[in-house]
Amino acid sequence: ISHICTTLTGNDSLFGYGGLVLAMFATAGLGSVVWAHHMFTVGLDTSTAVFFSSVTMVTGVPTGIKVFSWLYMLAGTRDRLWDPILWWIIGFVVLFTTGGVTGTVLSASVIDALFHDTWFVIAHFHYVLSLTSPGWLCFLNDYDHRVTYVLNMYIPLSLFPLRLWLVALVGPRIMIPLSLTGGR
Repeated sequence: ISHICTTLTGNDSLFGYGGLVLAMFATAGLGSVVWAHHMFTVGLDTSTAVFFSSVTMVTGVPTGIKVFSWLYMLAGTRDRLWDPILWWIIGFVVLFTTGGVTGTVLSASVIDALFHDTWFVIAHFHYVLSLTSPGWLCFLNDYDHRVTYVLNMYIPLSLFPLRLWLVALVGPRIMIPLSLTGGR
C-alpha cells in the first residue's frame, strides 16, 4: 500500500518513513507476542489473560500509524480522484480498519469469551486475513504491475473498474451479515 500511495502522489519518499518502518517492526514484534489471545477460553490465569489482552490492544497503535500515513499520502491525489487504484486503496483501508475494530473488540478477554464460537469471530478473521483485505491487495498488485494473467490471457485495465465493483459488492455482502449475527 505504501508503494502504491507513493506512486499515486508522485512523491519521491513516503510520508513518515521512519514511523512506517517502526510501525512495521512493532507490528511484527507484537504479533509474535499476542498468540495467546486465541486461547482466552481455555482457562488462562487472570493476570496472563490481562497481559495478552493488553498487548493485543496495543497492536492497534502501529497499525493506526500505518493507516493514517496512507490516508495522509492519499490526501494529495486530488488530480487523480477518479483513478480506480485510489478507490481500491480506500476499499482496502476501510475493510482492514473494520477488521482492526472487530479485533479490538475481541481483544478484551471477557468479550472474547462471550463471542467465542460465533460468526463475529469468523467475520473478524475473514476481514483481516482471508477474503476481504488480502483479496483487495491481490487486485492492487495486479493493477500496480499493469499485467494480469488468468489462464494465460491478458486482462485489460479497462476491466479493472468492473473488478473493483464486483469485489466491493461481494466481500462486504458476505462479511457484514456475519458480523451482525455474530453476537447472537
